Amino acid sequence: MEWLVGSLILSAVLTVVLNAFMHAFPRTSRRAARRLDDLMTPRADDGRDDDGRDDEPSVRVFFPWRTMIVVSVILTVATNLVIRLL
Repeated sequence: MEWLVGSLILSAVLTVVLNAFMHAFPRTSRRAARRLDDLMTPRADDGRDDDGRDDEPSVRVFFPWRTMIVVSVILTVATNLVIRLL
């Protein structure tokens, strides 16, 4: 049961920290939102060659695997630190 309480507290703290970061650096959050919007907006060209064949997939998938690894490592270390301090 202790891990559940610790997890809830850590979740609340991380939410506050991330919101404070977004308010402290508003240009960064706007720039990230713009980049994400650019990634999700379809391009003007249809991606076809002169002979009508597709030269690339019609769907572009955005998968932030590097970010997921870094965030996972940070959260794992933070969780272990919190558990050891409690």
